Amino acid sequence: MLPIGHTWPSRRGVALVGDAAHLMMSWAGEGVNLALRDALDLAEAISQAWLTFASSSPSCPTAFQEMLLPLVADFERSMFARAREAAQETWDNSKILFSQDGATAMAELLASYGLPQ
Repeated sequence: MLPIGHTWPSRRGVALVGDAAHLMMSWAGEGVNLALRDALDLAEAISQAWLTFASSSPSCPTAFQEMLLPLVADFERSMFARAREAAQETWDNSKILFSQDGATAMAELLASYGLPQ
């Protein structure tokens, strides 16, 4: 598991999503939710940059990357915030799961959600 709150500075031409960006244990059940949201938000950033690039008739071959970089940085800030919340929940659940009476405590936590049995 990466440290809670792990971040990095944005880099041109690189964006990580899913477990590559926010590896954590599965004890909050949020991994695939985070990965799918990452993919959606990154695709939106790329699409927005492309539309801006295509409508500006650029003459510079690196203009698209220049337009994309701040949008990827915004995407990463949002991703890091979501991942931090899920990582904290995962860490909290790991403390429950590995406590003295972890199986019972985890069963009680799950029962507290009021899901149909």
